[in-house]
Amino acid sequence: MPSTIYVGGGTPSSIGKEKTRELLEIIAKNFDLDKVEEFTVECNPEDVDNELLGILKNGGVNRLSMGVQSLNDEMLRLMHRRHSSVKVLKTIEKARKIGFENISVDFIFGLPKIENYDFGSDLEKFINLDIEHISCYLLTIEDNSLWSKMLKSGKLPPLPNEDEINEQYKLLIDRLKAAGFEHYEVSNFARNNRQSRHNVSYWIHTPYTGFGPAAASFDGVSRFKNVADIEKYIVGTLTGYPNFESEKLTSTNLYNEILMLRLRTSYGVDFEDIRKLDSKFSEHFLSKIGRFIDSGSIIKNGDNYRIAEREWMISDYIIRELIL
Repeated sequence: MPSTIYVGGGTPSSIGKEKTRELLEIIAKNFDLDKVEEFTVECNPEDVDNELLGILKNGGVNRLSMGVQSLNDEMLRLMHRRHSSVKVLKTIEKARKIGFENISVDFIFGLPKIENYDFGSDLEKFINLDIEHISCYLLTIEDNSLWSKMLKSGKLPPLPNEDEINEQYKLLIDRLKAAGFEHYEVSNFARNNRQSRHNVSYWIHTPYTGFGPAAASFDGVSRFKNVADIEKYIVGTLTGYPNFESEKLTSTNLYNEILMLRLRTSYGVDFEDIRKLDSKFSEHFLSKIGRFIDSGSIIKNGDNYRIAEREWMISDYIIRELIL
């Protein structure tokens, strides 16, 4: 029986109220919600009203994750987001009145340098939302996206350089921690002990099951990924021959994943988890880790190793040096 349920990986709130109600009823029929500690649904502020919030609450959902991105209306228009900063505030107020005590929002840094946008001011607005969780992601522009085409044609304002991005990251760490948030993963901050239990379960290799196109599952040994094509997924499900790919993880895969996932967190990695895989991994790890300890990039506490918070922006580089 799962301890967490997460409905997301897209915008589930866009399917409409009746489909949402139907989905929650299906989940309730198949899982004992009394044993589920955290039940999250992703939603966009523009989709949310009192009726939908009531459906979610009555369906057992106890955590909302909203894709806010920015609270600067000009930036939201540039992003082609349909919500406004006022809509976000009203949505959170409604959610509180309905009884939601665990709300997370997404915040993007490294945004284009438009004239009326101030990063520090935007960040302060997020802090003032009085929410339990903030996920802070560096802007990535996908190939062939609208912003990619605008950037190439010179129609998108310039992006911050690497030094400016590092300063933004340092500022959001300082301000969020001063506001009572724990920085428990490279991109995630929580207060009142409201870490995302679902995401933490991924990072510590807890088995999980994914439903829907492109969803992944993990049984502790192998990983499975459903076909991304919706029609093929439906046909496979209806005929009893689901379309998915599977991969049995080798000990090398597990070693690399342990480092890639756990070293992104404040919990770090316990050497015992490496040692029990194979002696070659523990020998490799110890041969590489010393210089990072000496430089202060890695903090060693007994058999636990974690990347110093000030180095989290270069965590990918450190992890690449340690994996096989």
